[in-house]
Amino acid sequence: MPPDRSRSLWIDVLALWGVGLVLLALSLVPLSLPGWVQEVRVTLPSAWLLFSPWVLARIRGREPEAWLSGSGRIRSSLKVGLVVALVVFPPYALLFHGWSTVVEGRPMRWDLSRLADFPTDLQGAPWRWDREEALWVFGEAGRLTVWNRTSRDLEVRLEGCQGSPEGLRWQGGRVLRVPNSEGLATSGTIGKDLGIRCPIGPGPAFLHAPPGTSMRLGEQGRAVVAEGPLDVGRSHRWVWVLAWTHLLGVALPEEVFYRGFVQRRLAEAFRRRVRVFGAAIGPEVFLASGLFALSHLVLIPAPFRLAVFFPGLLFGWIRERTDSTAGSILVHALSNVLLALLTRLQGP
Repeated sequence: MPPDRSRSLWIDVLALWGVGLVLLALSLVPLSLPGWVQEVRVTLPSAWLLFSPWVLARIRGREPEAWLSGSGRIRSSLKVGLVVALVVFPPYALLFHGWSTVVEGRPMRWDLSRLADFPTDLQGAPWRWDREEALWVFGEAGRLTVWNRTSRDLEVRLEGCQGSPEGLRWQGGRVLRVPNSEGLATSGTIGKDLGIRCPIGPGPAFLHAPPGTSMRLGEQGRAVVAEGPLDVGRSHRWVWVLAWTHLLGVALPEEVFYRGFVQRRLAEAFRRRVRVFGAAIGPEVFLASGLFALSHLVLIPAPFRLAVFFPGLLFGWIRERTDSTAGSILVHALSNVLLALLTRLQGP
């Protein structure tokens, strides 16, 4: 097929990429929205990456599968992906260990108990505080915070707290420690704009609140209503949720878009290829990886985020080697999970 140097090729790629960035940026804007509206809003960027190339392919009279999934065999592509993971991940973990220890001064602590964490819904301090009255519950750094942001006193009971809880007060939009709170109990009344924070070890732990109490959970502030004991125990179950989230919510849409659509669409503009370990690599692999890296600046506008350009090249190589996105999706998801696990083993 001769190279396609038409303007429509570049317009297709840059237009869909640009709209995706706008949707991603809008999903980060703090807005007071109902729970289900907020959940839909944060999924729009992934939905756009996954489905917009399919719609465009139909408009252009193309077979969507040729752009998105490729004509290669899924099983063969997954095998190549697993081989790549087995070859790349061990040295990556060693380099991460060396960088953390020598450069950052945060030695790795290879203790599997450090991987135990709160249920996914509870992880992370909220990045926004709604005006809606609720009992806020979130966990970070092995500590659970229970915060009464309602207009009345609430009777709560926390099972599984290890050590004395710490008292908290909301004042002037800031969280302040309550002095002399060493004798604070984990069962009793929490007043308005007051809270408790205590360490939770690996194992079962539960929070009891009055039935019908409006609650907000974790970083996203997911809205629930107390109907029984809330499981707040730290365990390794969150890893499976993390794996499925990165597989279906991150790796799948990003690989379909960047390797399936962008890389294959831009390949029509270039004829030159270089054989690299059995794959014919062209400029489109580098361009797709560049756009992939730039998109990460929306979430965290820091130069180090551009480093994902290099794993993007690896994902692109898998796509060209197997003519399928299955292998790149697998390696992408496993890479994200590995980085999350290594990060939790780092430091004090």
